[in-house]
This record gives sequence, C-alpha cells and structure tokens, in this order.
Amino acid sequence: MLKFTATECGSKVDHGTLICGASNSNAKDAEWHSFIFMRAHRSLDDDSGPYFELDDQSQGFYNGVRSIVLADRSMTIALAPPKNQLFGHRLIIVELACRDSQIAKFRAGIEHVFRDQLWRIRDA
Repeated sequence: MLKFTATECGSKVDHGTLICGASNSNAKDAEWHSFIFMRAHRSLDDDSGPYFELDDQSQGFYNGVRSIVLADRSMTIALAPPKNQLFGHRLIIVELACRDSQIAKFRAGIEHVFRDQLWRIRDA
C-alpha cells in the first residue's frame, strides 16, 4: 500500500489525450510521488482504454485499475496490474490537499477517462 498527500491535482487535454493526475511535489520532507490517468479525449478505433502510471512510465499499464473510491478530499485506487509486470502496490490512498477547483477538474477528468467503465468509480 502507498499513501501520500497530493499538493496539486488536475486535468488537461494535450494533443488529443486527456491527462489527469496528482502529485506531492510541493510537499516538504516527503518522498515524491505522482500518478496519472490518461486516455484519448475522444473515442477512437485505436483507443487502448484507461492508462494508469505511478511515478514514471516503468510503472504504467492499460486497463489495470480495479476501482477508484472518491471522497471529498481523498481517493483510494485499487489496482490489478498485468501479471507480467512487476508492480509493488495494489492500493494507493491519496489525500487531496489541492484547491477545490483543481479537485473538481481532476474528478471530471477521471470520469472522462473511465467514460465506458464508470462502474469502476464510486463515491465514499
């Protein structure tokens, strides 16, 4: 399990890809962590589904998020990475110490990334 406090979060569309994520890069005296969810902004024939990445591309994969539980200022991500990928975490708990406007954009981004799998997302 990994637990950290995100000091920034949000989402944006860049070159047709929706990217939403959070990190603790403004935190003092904490080990750095970030994660992103990505997906083509519009449905395309070559859409591989939701992509998740923790800290860097070596810890990234498609279609391996089991569930996301969103609360007011926190989230819990349950992962099921591909069997052939070494990945140490199955549960990530993130406290969102971000501005309310950032959290709203972040939540909307997650819902769009999982637009055809909304059953994976629920409120606490």
